[in-house]
Amino acid sequence: MLKAKEYFITDLTLDVYRYTDAHQNLEKKLKDADHQMVDSMKRIKALSAELQDFKDAAKLVVDMVDPVTGEAEGEKTLLQRLQVVPQKFMAYVTETTKSYVATALGLLKSWYGGFDLQLLARGLFADCSDEKFEQLIKEAEPVADKIVDDIEQQE
Repeated sequence: MLKAKEYFITDLTLDVYRYTDAHQNLEKKLKDADHQMVDSMKRIKALSAELQDFKDAAKLVVDMVDPVTGEAEGEKTLLQRLQVVPQKFMAYVTETTKSYVATALGLLKSWYGGFDLQLLARGLFADCSDEKFEQLIKEAEPVADKIVDDIEQQE
């Protein structure tokens, strides 16, 4: 009987050590999980800030090519508006180019009222080579820069 009690106490002691080890292992895993969670939360916070920066930059681009007016403001999400930016950008560039060309042609007409602008619509003069045309463009660039600067100052 005494022997049985000694075995029982030995078994209990072994169980206590086993459960103590298991408890320590669980505590270590829990502590590691807590550290991982803190690191993950920090990463999420940093990514959230970066995401907000991307949203702000995207909104600037979208608003430049597709400005929203009062009532239409909540109709489309930023993502929906951003997805059509390439098409809107091309339309924006086309309209801007037309405006600048029209201004230059208007200036030309103001100096030479009798000049037929339809001649320009025909394209390059037949006797003008590509090399000569490139040279003419280079000569015109400083004047073009001045005209663009003047237009931008008016806006």
